[in-house]
Amino acid sequence: MMALLLLRHALSVTDGDSSDDDPSNFFSLFLLRAAGFLLPCYIMAWAISILQRRRQRQVSVHCSYD
Repeated sequence: MMALLLLRHALSVTDGDSSDDDPSNFFSLFLLRAAGFLLPCYIMAWAISILQRRRQRQVSVHCSYD
């Protein structure tokens, strides 16, 4: 699902009216759009993993005192 969203987001690079389309321009815009999509996903996954580790640590400490 994420790959389809990234592909849809990346393929909307051009608007069709430009006659001087440079392949390096397409590539750089694709990389910028991919980074703009994947970076927030990475940050969310990183934050969720931190919260899960913190919760697991709290549960293990709580169980060790029982």
